Amino acid sequence: MAKNPIDDVIAKLDAIIAESHSTPSRAGYFAALYRRVTATVRDNIGKGYFDDDIRMEKLDVAFAGRYLDA
Repeated sequence: MAKNPIDDVIAKLDAIIAESHSTPSRAGYFAALYRRVTATVRDNIGKGYFDDDIRMEKLDVAFAGRYLDA
């Protein structure tokens, strides 16, 4: 697991995206969309964009976890 949980999520989404490129699978569509959202959240943490950076990170990681577990 990466030091930053969001980076771990991005790595897992990247793996799904890469696999969907090599197989006839549409599974990568949501993964690509959510990867972009997650990267945007990560990039805005610590910049005053969110009222509560920790809560936003937890929300992002929890939501991604539900998708990755499914």
